Amino acid sequence: MFFFYENNRDFVPYKYTEIPPWSCAFVAVCPTFRGRIVRGDLTNLDGNKHMLGTWAEINWHSNATGSTWGDISLLQGNDGAATIQSLDGLFRVKGFTLDIISNAPGDAWAQKATGSWCLDKIIGQDANNATKAWEAQFIDPWSVYLEDDIDPVINSENGRFQVTFFEGVV
Repeated sequence: MFFFYENNRDFVPYKYTEIPPWSCAFVAVCPTFRGRIVRGDLTNLDGNKHMLGTWAEINWHSNATGSTWGDISLLQGNDGAATIQSLDGLFRVKGFTLDIISNAPGDAWAQKATGSWCLDKIIGQDANNATKAWEAQFIDPWSVYLEDDIDPVINSENGRFQVTFFEGVV
């Protein structure tokens, strides 16, 4: 299952959908959507925050052109690889495809509300420096959000992206 959360509305998803492995689906959002797409399960509907994991972030520009920007973020955790590609005819893509969870050191892990284990968050209070050091060995900060001061975003002039979540941890 995949959950869409609007920014600052972390307790209840905007919408969710179930997409079988190796499948794809078109999911429409309103033209004011600003938020993230994450992996999850029915636990995400329990009324609590579920921040830990890989985020695909999508935001509409406020200039009424219909264009959007997007990125892949590991700031709040990493539950598997993901990419985001613009579908406006230009080949722009960000993200990563490498499984870096399987061999991660024990001090880089955190438990999700589902009971599964993924890589911990690397920002804010209780940021995990072991996770940040592990991820930095394999992932380019210009491709994925690993730091607040580097901005690895892409634009889509027609407001469409293809987001791919690779095998990960729910």
